[in-house]
Amino acid sequence: MEYELLDAGRFQGERPVPFHAHGGAELIYVRSGKCAIEMEGRSFPGIPGTLYAVPPGIPHNQTHTERTETWFCRFRTRESKSRTEWDSSFTQETGRDHWIERWFGDILELCVQSMPLPGDGLIAAILHRMDLLENKNRREAALPEHVLSAMDFIRENCVSQITLEEIARHAGLSVSRLKTLFRESVGTGAMQYLQGVRMRKAERMLLSPYWRISEVSEACGYPDACYFTFLFRKKHGMSPGEFRRRSLK
Repeated sequence: MEYELLDAGRFQGERPVPFHAHGGAELIYVRSGKCAIEMEGRSFPGIPGTLYAVPPGIPHNQTHTERTETWFCRFRTRESKSRTEWDSSFTQETGRDHWIERWFGDILELCVQSMPLPGDGLIAAILHRMDLLENKNRREAALPEHVLSAMDFIRENCVSQITLEEIARHAGLSVSRLKTLFRESVGTGAMQYLQGVRMRKAERMLLSPYWRISEVSEACGYPDACYFTFLFRKKHGMSPGEFRRRSLK
């Protein structure tokens, strides 16, 4: 499938975007804030990392509950794409996937610099990455009930100092069985999964310039800001402050 990039840009603010439609398809990526996009009578909420795929010719709007930044690009295919192929692709929670954010940023840079590169390879890469993430989400949906229960408990209580024993008790498993089943199903340990949940929350909070690092640390389950900084640097190769400065450029 070949793609032709039409245009790309950024939206920043709180004002609503009224209903409109395009001759080509549109990808909309939520960079920060909270929004919702309505299409065909359905409302799709968005948080940082949400990626919308809007079919060609479909009227849609965009509303916000706070100051929001979204990136968008519009494109068309050089061969027809059936309407039904888009039905399951309205939204994709990417978890602020590094590659999607990087490729989307490259598309914006191409347009800002008015460079002659078409960007079709980047669009193809993003759509392929969306498929991979969707398959990952489907695999997660097929996880054992006990593991899903443990994951839900971890996400809901990531701010608290929960223990492996508490997670196992909530999931109705022994600690040893939880360790085995969780690693077999998810590919990592339950406590490592907890750390990942906390770090993703920290990444989202650091997109705001108003939270102090100590406040982010505490809100993500790390009372010791120095330990939080150590873990964050270990994962990202930079301090939380440097991550924020780069993200807000």
